[in-house]
Amino acid sequence: MPIITISREAGSHGDELAERLALRTGYRIIDFDTMIDMFLKPIASEHEKKMLERSTKYFFEPINKDERTNFKAYLEGALHEYADNNDAIFLNGTTSIFLQNHPRAIHLRTVAPKKIRSERIKEAQSLYRVYLEYQEQDKEFHRTTISLRELMFLEKFFPTSTILSLSAEGLLQRIERQYRKLALTLFNADISDSLYYHLVLNTEKLTLDHCMNLIDSLIDDFYIQKHLDKQGNSAAEMTQNSDLPEFKNESELEFVHLLNLYDIEWRYEPKSFPVEWDEQNQVTMAFSPDFYLPKFDLYLELTTMNQKYVSAKKKKLEKLKELYPDVNVKIIYKRDFLSLIQRFD
Repeated sequence: MPIITISREAGSHGDELAERLALRTGYRIIDFDTMIDMFLKPIASEHEKKMLERSTKYFFEPINKDERTNFKAYLEGALHEYADNNDAIFLNGTTSIFLQNHPRAIHLRTVAPKKIRSERIKEAQSLYRVYLEYQEQDKEFHRTTISLRELMFLEKFFPTSTILSLSAEGLLQRIERQYRKLALTLFNADISDSLYYHLVLNTEKLTLDHCMNLIDSLIDDFYIQKHLDKQGNSAAEMTQNSDLPEFKNESELEFVHLLNLYDIEWRYEPKSFPVEWDEQNQVTMAFSPDFYLPKFDLYLELTTMNQKYVSAKKKKLEKLKELYPDVNVKIIYKRDFLSLIQRFD
């Protein structure tokens, strides 16, 4: 599974999405403070750790007077080494820049219109006030604090009285400034640039469930593509040394690789089945399954890369079964294909 980084606009439900992903995947969430503790605390004094949390320019300070490596360079190396062998959700826009070109990283960003985000921050501010009252009375706060994470983040920079007194718009500005500051200082990078991300999610238009579905699909595609890249050399050799048909995409070639591995005879698009005709009895719709396996008398249709065509294929399949009840045909969905390649990875 890939490393996931999440950059977010303040109030865009990036924290809530990270929690959902953590529950789904079992990954740990590594926010800015956790990142400092994990990777820099072992080499930084308490004073240096506090300076790193408060001052972005301190990342350019040398680790000690005898070494040329500064905290930025050390952190970048540590993050890449961690990403090579571990799974995690980095809830920090700057990590998207640190790991921008890492082969195992998927970069996400959550956004929403400013008006919507202000309303969410205002709601969080009201809940934050209740949370502080419970803290003062030493009572257990039973409600979730996920939506308060961004306001708690500000506690390092401002007193609670300021957080409570500022308008929602004022809080948005301060949170955004802190989010952008580190990437801007270390890389002169604007984390709001959509080109840094595989997927940008507008949480005004998309529910968290919809976001999760899109991320699941992205992870599946990512895993499949990595497997295809890994198998690329053997697939290329097979293409060069065999009289193969011209496949529509790499997933079909990889599927043939699996069939050949088990010595299963196959034929590529051997037959088209008309399923609709016009008034002149001309065929207006036909279904041509990708593969036929003679040993099993089975037709197979792959839908691994073009999910937007699944509904149309289902419609054709229903018509085919109605018109040709003796024909044995099955659609292989992305999840089926992913399960197959995981077995042989």
